[in-house]
Amino acid sequence: MLHVDQLSSVSSTAGPAEIRAKFDEYGYVVVRGLLDPAADLQPVRDEYAALLDRLAREWHQRGELSSDFAGLSFEARLTAVVAETGDRIYDHFRIFFNPPSATTADSPIHTGPAIFGLLTNPRVLDVVECLIGPEIYLNPVNVARIKVPERYLPQGRQYHIGLTAAWWHQDQGVFSDDISDIDMLTVWLPLTDASKEMGCLQVVPGSHKGELSVHCHSSDPHKVGIPELLLGNGRHYVEMKAGDVHFHHRRLQHGSLRNVSDRLRFSFDLRYQPLEQVVGQSAGVPADLKIPGFIARSRKQPQTELRDWQGWARLQEETRRLFMAIDWENNPPRSQFTADHRYCI
Repeated sequence: MLHVDQLSSVSSTAGPAEIRAKFDEYGYVVVRGLLDPAADLQPVRDEYAALLDRLAREWHQRGELSSDFAGLSFEARLTAVVAETGDRIYDHFRIFFNPPSATTADSPIHTGPAIFGLLTNPRVLDVVECLIGPEIYLNPVNVARIKVPERYLPQGRQYHIGLTAAWWHQDQGVFSDDISDIDMLTVWLPLTDASKEMGCLQVVPGSHKGELSVHCHSSDPHKVGIPELLLGNGRHYVEMKAGDVHFHHRRLQHGSLRNVSDRLRFSFDLRYQPLEQVVGQSAGVPADLKIPGFIARSRKQPQTELRDWQGWARLQEETRRLFMAIDWENNPPRSQFTADHRYCI
């Protein structure tokens, strides 16, 4: 049974001890009102609205879209574009090349000052600091999720998980096994509200205290992720307002619901780890390849922090070159998913 979650919520005025106690007990903490929707989130929305405007106009001019939908709000316009083109726009909105094996010289990716500002937001980093320490490295595997109302998705095909409900999983399982001993922290941050109807997060409080669960791989989307019988009890759904920020442990069992509302849910999951643990950042890539992230905060050596978005954009291009150089046929993508376990058959 699902419950409205107030279990591990704190206010934006909560101190480090209260935040840490909630996180240690439940495996996650939601800081309500941590960010200002106007000052912190609106610049990101505006940046994406400009990107959407450019793409809609280009695709309409080439006859690939029936209209540029210029008179609609950002949310309605994005939904209209997805309704006609499916997940095509997702690659243009993403902030990491996913899947890495499909990366080409033409693969689009979004970089810009507003999204970089979100990655390095001081209030977010203050909470990250109280959970993993003051020397903070941004893991490069960060995900944008544009979950439009499900009824607008063209039927009869599978979509990138950035657009649909997320199966039950632990972030440690999605990564290759070199992340197992890394104190990787996930920050789930919505640009819009995220109600149950809009497809909010589901979590199993306290599940981070257990071991890594079996994660199933299957061509059947209903059989992907942690099997039902391995999920803990007391599942909660985490409804959030724009400005709330959710922080969770790498072994917290979680997923997200379908968007059955008439509103767009737009969110990011960002990942941070202690600077001394810069290994273990690979997701689906050969073990000896380290994808470049950057130092988001260093109390010891603040001059080493990356402070300009162009530097982050250059790191993304370095990642592109690294992924394109991999012989994926002989180095297949790595994760801790399996199709052979008895629970997966």
